[in-house]
Amino acid sequence: MTRIIAIIAWIGLLIYGGYYSIFINPGSTFLADLFAGNADPFAFMVFNLLGMIPLAFFVFFQSYYQLKWYHYVFLLGSFVFGGFATGGIFVFPPEEKTPKVTRRVIIAGLLITIAVMAYGLGFGSLTTYLESFQTDTFVHVMTVDFFVLFIFYLALPKLNKGIIQLFFVPAFYIQMLFGDLK
Repeated sequence: MTRIIAIIAWIGLLIYGGYYSIFINPGSTFLADLFAGNADPFAFMVFNLLGMIPLAFFVFFQSYYQLKWYHYVFLLGSFVFGGFATGGIFVFPPEEKTPKVTRRVIIAGLLITIAVMAYGLGFGSLTTYLESFQTDTFVHVMTVDFFVLFIFYLALPKLNKGIIQLFFVPAFYIQMLFGDLK
């Protein structure tokens, strides 16, 4: 059932992202601001978390599943396209294998995630981010993508469900690090 929900969320993301970008498109200055160092820290945080989430998915699937070449395309593509690429792994799921967890990468991912979140939450402005959400296509679609990736996270088969999952990205790394998997 969770796989079906993930597939529906992926199709919804594809349709919504395409529709919003083509027909509504208020324009975007976010990437230019980001590379110039002028992006709001909260937006910077969300953007960078959209890199830490694919890393967590990559480690998760690499550790617990037997991947074929096209799974790598989905997982590596997610570093650039986020949920637009990640969703494919739910349509063409890999087979399970004996777990082999890469602790160093998980610890690095967890520490970077915590640092990015501390920076964004400590120095960013939710109000500025919400304004950008309404006026910048990239920020808008990036935010929707973030929530779809959260749905994908909840749909992963091996994760124990519970209150920890509300903390999404750090929780994902913590669950892998401490073996809080079924």
